[in-house]
Amino acid sequence: MVDKKEKRNFSRVAATCFTRLIIKDTCYDDVKFRDMSLNGCFIEGNYGGEYCDKCFLKIYKKKGDAEPMIEIAARVVRGAGNEGMALTFVNVDEDMLNQLQTIILYATDNPLKVASEFVTDINIFTDDKCD
Repeated sequence: MVDKKEKRNFSRVAATCFTRLIIKDTCYDDVKFRDMSLNGCFIEGNYGGEYCDKCFLKIYKKKGDAEPMIEIAARVVRGAGNEGMALTFVNVDEDMLNQLQTIILYATDNPLKVASEFVTDINIFTDDKCD
């Protein structure tokens, strides 16, 4: 049996926020998260994103809110066709990180484990380069 090392650095949670996705000059409303973590998310559906495409997420507490809780840039790290795509957050500043932490803390069923992940170096989120 091969022991697979977990590559994820942060816990994933099922976030239920109203989200707007802007990718390739097209805006999509009510994008659904499969899961979210401090450094990225997986969104359901086919939005035509390809590896390394830059996109922008506006995350609202609920549909109809005038202002988003957070606006964040991301890059596509894995496309899964109609299933969805994995995004990594880029250029995250301290305010964005605090908002992400709040969203994740409210969505988790294990707040102590997730909170222990919050003590991280903000600099890991500033890289906006593709491999």
